[in-house]
Amino acid sequence: MGELKNLATDISYSLGLNGDLTPDVFCVAERVLAVHRENEPMRKTQAIMGISRLMRELRSEIAFEQGKLCKRTCAWCGETLGYTEGTGVTHGICESCKKKLANIS
Repeated sequence: MGELKNLATDISYSLGLNGDLTPDVFCVAERVLAVHRENEPMRKTQAIMGISRLMRELRSEIAFEQGKLCKRTCAWCGETLGYTEGTGVTHGICESCKKKLANIS
């Protein structure tokens, strides 16, 4: 638990949350540790890229919850497609659903 808490604290500070250990921060820390354990020989650059991607996702989710970003979701399956300027939720269609709809005709 100490390793997880230390990593979660580092993530929290890097996100500007001043050490606040939210459930989202713990979730990211758990995912990072799981990936590291499964890929022990993983190169450091790969680990950093993976962590950076998770951090961007978490920052966007936090900004959405604070009403600073608009979440784009697939109107068919509900998958998150990303974030854009604005507030609330907007809808589009993901690649998977687009392919399924193209095959219907």
